[in-house]
Amino acid sequence: MSRKSDLGPLPMNWRDVFQSLFNLQQSINEKQQGSDESSSRSDLSKKQTNLLSSLSCGRLIRCGQLCTHHNRDIIGNPAVIINLRYSNDAEEAYHPSLLDDENVTLYHIPAENSLEKYNTGNRAVAKWIASGLRTIQNLSSSRHPNTTTPILIHCRSGRDRTGVLIAALLLALGIDASLIKSEFLLSTGSEERYIDQAIQGLIGVGNHNIT
Repeated sequence: MSRKSDLGPLPMNWRDVFQSLFNLQQSINEKQQGSDESSSRSDLSKKQTNLLSSLSCGRLIRCGQLCTHHNRDIIGNPAVIINLRYSNDAEEAYHPSLLDDENVTLYHIPAENSLEKYNTGNRAVAKWIASGLRTIQNLSSSRHPNTTTPILIHCRSGRDRTGVLIAALLLALGIDASLIKSEFLLSTGSEERYIDQAIQGLIGVGNHNIT
């Protein structure tokens, strides 16, 4: 379901990724206070908190399909939109404020509908993920004019394609796999087994649950 902002309905599964991660980590920290958690787990939490504190909220947004009533203000003022859907229907589906190429740069990095996106060990899936990560890396370079403004990544539901690419990006940034999993599970319709499969393929940890 779409949430609502003060300006109107938001796309399905819309959220600020870094803010969500920070909130999840804060919840973990609160539970650990006064508990008998091991020192290694406590140290990991401190490292994750420090890392997340260095990532600016509002820089990375994820969601489902954008519609004509989703103007730029409603969805977090993105300067870059990356569409992961196979179809590229921006001109028909997007609000006019998102088609202003002076303020918003559009990218289309499609994943074939036939791909099992969570099978990240598959060569074709890995190639698609690498393409997405290269684009984001280039956008994050100091030479790009939109360095300080939000990147929005979306697919149809904001869960599958988006969830896999976001997971790969967060792993590359050093975010703990269990926290990435918790962030993924915030999405409507998400299933634990799918994100476990994706993360296992990305980091090669074998066939077991990510806790």
